[in-house]
Amino acid sequence: MHSKFNSLRHKNLSSAGLAAMPALFVLLWSTGFIGAKFGLPYAEPFTFLFIRFVLTLLLLIPLVVVMRIPWPSSPRLWTHIAISGFLVHGAYLGVSFMAFTWVCPPV
Repeated sequence: MHSKFNSLRHKNLSSAGLAAMPALFVLLWSTGFIGAKFGLPYAEPFTFLFIRFVLTLLLLIPLVVVMRIPWPSSPRLWTHIAISGFLVHGAYLGVSFMAFTWVCPPV
């Protein structure tokens, strides 16, 4: 009976966590642009992105290790992740941050 309760509890916690992911994503994504507004007057766009990504790695790698989240299992998955990451973060954010410096100069 005890293991059944733990199983149900784990299922409810993971369902709640899964349900919270879209809101967490929107919160984190939107605060990136707020940070850009305050950080770009002091750093070039790609330097700012580099610092942002290093800080993210320093926070997420220990979390992945502690939570024992499995890494991608095949070169195809690594390639897909690398291409997606480059397009979303390198291209989209890089161009966006460069536009912030050209269109919205620091006040």
